[in-house]
Amino acid sequence: MALVTSKEMLTKARKGGYAVGAFNAENMEMVKAIIAAAEELKAPVMIQTTPSTVKYGTSATYPPIDSKDANIIYINNNRVESNEMFSTLAHEGFPGHLYQTLYYGNQNPAPIRNLLGWSGYIEGWATYVESISYGYAASYFKVEPELLQLLWQNRSISLCLYSLLDIKIHEYGWTLAQVTQSLHGFGIASDDTCKEIYQYIIENPANYLKYYLGYLNFMDLRLG
Repeated sequence: MALVTSKEMLTKARKGGYAVGAFNAENMEMVKAIIAAAEELKAPVMIQTTPSTVKYGTSATYPPIDSKDANIIYINNNRVESNEMFSTLAHEGFPGHLYQTLYYGNQNPAPIRNLLGWSGYIEGWATYVESISYGYAASYFKVEPELLQLLWQNRSISLCLYSLLDIKIHEYGWTLAQVTQSLHGFGIASDDTCKEIYQYIIENPANYLKYYLGYLNFMDLRLG
């Protein structure tokens, strides 16, 4: 599918007397699904997103389950710093999502399972193995294990905080002012950053919960 400007696409559609669908994508999986549908229908399509989604959205993505031989991970450079690459690859690759995808695809699952989803399990597992990866990264980067543990604790606290804010916003109706006041208490002083976080949570309800609550459930199994 070729990439063209919206002006070129809409000009051609107007001359041809047909409409062009525009779809909002919140992550790379949605982008791939939109493109796949458009290619199947041989129809033009516009994909929309927001600045907050680009900044706070998916760190990386992996190939669809019908492409098991192409073990490639696509990294969102807006989200991943060089020092985060190790844990990102653990989360998105092996033993995270890419492992899940390949393992599932080789199990000959019942067709009904393709209609079901367990996002808490999927993201919970990837976040769990991500947390473990910090321990291995210490020896790889030849740094003190305590430093990497501190980085994971910072990541864990952030996920917990955003999960709590998600509940406060969507269950209790917290406003931007309340969210900003709460984030200021945790040292996030920029009002613009607070607004971006608030906007992302508004646009993606329960997103952080599947990561953090899923992770906590795997920790319960480990410690159980």
